[in-house]
Amino acid sequence: TIDLGSLQNTTLDTINMVAERALETALDAQEHESATAERKRDAWCTLAGIVDKNPYLAQAQAACAQWRQYIEDEAKLEASMMSDYNVLVGYVDLRRRTKEMKLAAIDSFLSAYGKYGQRQEVLAARKARDNIAADRPAGISADGDEDGLLIDSCPDQAEDKDGDADDDGCPEVSTVQAAGAAAGAAGTAVRDAGLHLYLFEYDNFRANTGTGVNFGLWDQTGVPPKWDQLSLRPTVSWVNRVSWGPLETGVHLNWDLARDIDDGAVSLDAHAGGRLFGVKGWTPSVGVDLRNALELSEGRRGGLGVYVANDLFPVGGLHLRVVYRYGLEPPGAMLPVHSLQLEMLLGAITPEGAPLFELLGDLLDDD
Repeated sequence: TIDLGSLQNTTLDTINMVAERALETALDAQEHESATAERKRDAWCTLAGIVDKNPYLAQAQAACAQWRQYIEDEAKLEASMMSDYNVLVGYVDLRRRTKEMKLAAIDSFLSAYGKYGQRQEVLAARKARDNIAADRPAGISADGDEDGLLIDSCPDQAEDKDGDADDDGCPEVSTVQAAGAAAGAAGTAVRDAGLHLYLFEYDNFRANTGTGVNFGLWDQTGVPPKWDQLSLRPTVSWVNRVSWGPLETGVHLNWDLARDIDDGAVSLDAHAGGRLFGVKGWTPSVGVDLRNALELSEGRRGGLGVYVANDLFPVGGLHLRVVYRYGLEPPGAMLPVHSLQLEMLLGAITPEGAPLFELLGDLLDDD
């Protein structure tokens, strides 16, 4: 404390205006609440440096020495606070220390340094106390990225000190980078949710072969003695299908188990369609199919239809496909009006290999 009561002038011949103005500056700094210790030190030391006709010399020298000592002591205390904080971080992370012991250590730290209320170490210690009191992890760490922030959203990346008042602990990103990061995060969320788009992935090639079982509601028109009747009949199929990006096509060799071979039991069907997305192990697709493609040119059975399908991957290496077809058959044709096909696709030729082929290869290697 500086006694300013004795700082007074009595005659004009003793007045030194340089000293008077320096005194004004020192008193303003002393009384200003936001003035830093360095500003107060410099103001008093400036006054103490005026030796000629300076009636305030003794008081200024004392104030200058006091502020210098204060700043030196504060520097030592702050250095001690950083060291003690690092010790505290390690202590609250110990598994065998009780909650009460950790709270006591934090209280000791706050008792010593609590007056530095806006220092990162103090703020972090208070946060740790709240967390531990609520039975949560302390949630504090040392300043690993050396950005001066201990409450840090990015502890491994230094904050950009660019004067934009952003102190979250993370480096700045441009608008383009932020938009790209948001889009990437959205893409990751969509991918994690199981949604996959095929629209532009023309390098995604897959060829399947397998077997199928079909149960269809067939129109018996033209088959005596079942005129204008509908019946449920099974069909077995050899399925071959190719997909490339969003496109798919394939052929089915079908055998109608309710017919004889010479009564049109065997037919060759073709289909083509598209798929745009897949979700969590299934991929829907739609398209058109052509019934009895080999016989259509002869004016006999045949016609166009539409289908809705869904590819299923319930477990690794198992590929199932469920297809619903509705035949747009011409009058008098013997085509299914509605049919439901279950296909088990046994092999696949893909860049990643085929699970069935890999399994056979492993068996052969074991032999």
